[in-house]
This record gives sequence, C-alpha cells and structure tokens, in this order.
Amino acid sequence: MREFFNFTSGECQVRRSDGTDSVGTYRMGTVLTGRTQVFEGYRVELTVDSKIFTGHDSHSILKALLRVSATVHAEGYSLLIAGTSEAFYETGLSFNSNYGYLKNVDGQMHMMAPVPI
Repeated sequence: MREFFNFTSGECQVRRSDGTDSVGTYRMGTVLTGRTQVFEGYRVELTVDSKIFTGHDSHSILKALLRVSATVHAEGYSLLIAGTSEAFYETGLSFNSNYGYLKNVDGQMHMMAPVPI
C-alpha cells in the first residue's frame, strides 16, 4: 500500500511545442508505503492540458522534478520554472525544502517559481 502525502501544490508556467504558453498545476510530496508508513521517496505530479505526468525519486525532490521535466519535454512541453534551469542549485540547508537559488539572482526561490528574465 502506497500513500502520497502532498506538502505543496500550485501552478507553474509551461510552454507548448507551438510556442504558446500555458499554466500547469503541480503537487509535490512524499510517498509512504506499508502499514507502518515507511518513507519511500519524493513525488512530483504535473497536470498540463489534462495530461498527468509524474516523477519519483527516493532521495531528492529536485531529481523527481527533473524526471517530470524530461517526460514533459518528450511530450512537447517545456517547464519555465527555476528548478529546471541549469542555474538552479540547492545548498545543504535548502536541500529537499522546495527552495534553492539561481546563480546571479539574489535570495532563495521556490523551484516551481517562474524563471526571472
């Protein structure tokens, strides 16, 4: 038995392959398994144009997000969010908090926040 416990959700910016922008909805959380609710990993769910994409990683919410991003990209979408930028990084204190930093941008950012231009 697996249970998904959502700890954050919201909307994010997505670009379709034809260049038009859309809004996706996301849920991020942990997956617990068994009667004793043992931690199994992190999961990110993204819904775009009624299509649901999921990514899972046993150690990192960011890696789960990057797995979703790869799947979404294969379907012709691009996520326009901080967490998928090559400039995004986490520190020891921000690891698995959903927050990180962009090189040359002051302050922390949620990984699902729009990338500043």
